[in-house]
Amino acid sequence: MERYFDWQVKVSATRHLGGLKATEELVKSCNISKDKRVLEVGCGVGLTLYYVSRKYGCRIVGLDVLEDMIKEALRKVRKYGIDEKVDLVMADAQNLPFREESFDTIFGESVNVFIKDKLKAMKEYASVVKQGGYVGFNEGTWIRLSPVNVRKYLFKLSSMVLETYGKWVKLLADSGLKVVFTKVYRIKYSDELTSIKLYGIGNSLKVILKFMFLFMKSCETKAIYNENVEISA
Repeated sequence: MERYFDWQVKVSATRHLGGLKATEELVKSCNISKDKRVLEVGCGVGLTLYYVSRKYGCRIVGLDVLEDMIKEALRKVRKYGIDEKVDLVMADAQNLPFREESFDTIFGESVNVFIKDKLKAMKEYASVVKQGGYVGFNEGTWIRLSPVNVRKYLFKLSSMVLETYGKWVKLLADSGLKVVFTKVYRIKYSDELTSIKLYGIGNSLKVILKFMFLFMKSCETKAIYNENVEISA
């Protein structure tokens, strides 16, 4: 898992299934507005922080368990000039360092699949969200449960543990959250291209160039890429 995320830090891009299209649908359903206090769990390098801050003008806290992710997110926050709207915290989602009912909205993308005790994390979200607030996530989901060897390989690659639709809903309900809206949809690779709108053409080219440089110079990057292609196939 460490080299998987280290690679993302180096290219300054974190991957979320469904691209910007999925992000837009998620944040729209979480009732975010300018006067709301928002927490993004697993903020990665800070691209969604920038998107939400720019689109809604709300106060947002980005949380990640990895120091390098927080450092890269801080660099982006300063670059985009959103320091006054964004705070960054390094912490584990299974032990959130916030008071009860601190946030109007909590959201995240491709984060709970990496968490060992998912129910504990869900209970933490339920604790720090305000009464009447919103908790929403985009997470990898098995539409049909894959064979054990595929699940083991996915875990070996990146420590991800996907759940079925029913298991995700049960985790939310068991945490004390009221499940209002859920949706399962198949990911198209074309959806990933919508992220160019978030990155911008210039930044997208920089990410591609960084990746190409690392791919040519680093055997480790080639290994990670090949593993991703193999598991995606």
